[in-house]
Amino acid sequence: MRPSVRPFVDPSVDPENIRHIASQSQLPLRVLRRVIRGRIVRIWDVEPELLCRAHLLGEHRELHGLWNILTLGKAGYAGHPETKRWRGKLAALYGRHDRLVREMEGRGYDHRSPLDAALATGSRRQEEYVDAPDSQRRLLIEKPCDCLLSPRSERETA
Repeated sequence: MRPSVRPFVDPSVDPENIRHIASQSQLPLRVLRRVIRGRIVRIWDVEPELLCRAHLLGEHRELHGLWNILTLGKAGYAGHPETKRWRGKLAALYGRHDRLVREMEGRGYDHRSPLDAALATGSRRQEEYVDAPDSQRRLLIEKPCDCLLSPRSERETA
């Protein structure tokens, strides 16, 4: 049995707007119903060491999916706001992957899914957000998980 994933539910999204959100984002209505009335935060814009195991590994998995959509022309979530913000910024996405991998390896994971550096083109900076980094930090604080807003080294000594 696969563990269930509880997506982030954004309380600022009016449930009456689900159909509108589905049409604008090109997400299937069934996906939006599953997340009830929110947006899924796919790629975080906070330091990887602040993420719990589930968010760290989940983001890594999502990043690979996003990379394939952008580099291989996969349809998947091509119209999702999270996907759109990374268009023309594969170098930044590549850098995010490197930071995730460093954190994963620091926690003892054996990373075996490198990205093709030759495809890491465009801007090296991501300055466009679905949710601003400060908002993402607040979301992490509110989540019932082990995400902490302190570096790993401080967590280990606490």
